[in-house]
Amino acid sequence: MSNQIIQSDQPFSINVKWTENGIFVLFLAGGTWKVDVLFEQMGEAEVNFNPSVTVMSIGKPGNNYSATVNVPASTLKPGIYRIIFRMQWRFAAGKPRPIVMFKDLGLTQIYQEL
Repeated sequence: MSNQIIQSDQPFSINVKWTENGIFVLFLAGGTWKVDVLFEQMGEAEVNFNPSVTVMSIGKPGNNYSATVNVPASTLKPGIYRIIFRMQWRFAAGKPRPIVMFKDLGLTQIYQEL
């Protein structure tokens, strides 16, 4: 059962926190993490909305990061959405690299109060 229900005229945010660890973290310095959120409406066409933020990596093992992706009010029409969080590392010039992470945030109901 889910308690993820949001009124369509209310903005909401998706907050994430992570830590870089491991022997290769030093190679990440100077690159960026692109953090974005994907919305798939159940039973409808694809959603052409993909909000994102970019976070600079300092390449220090054990360093903590956080990011907030904001979803403005009235951006999503009423319906049920599967929400996927994605984070991909990129070179300083913006070229993506094969370091990526996904997290399924589950189903959320967007409703419109009459």
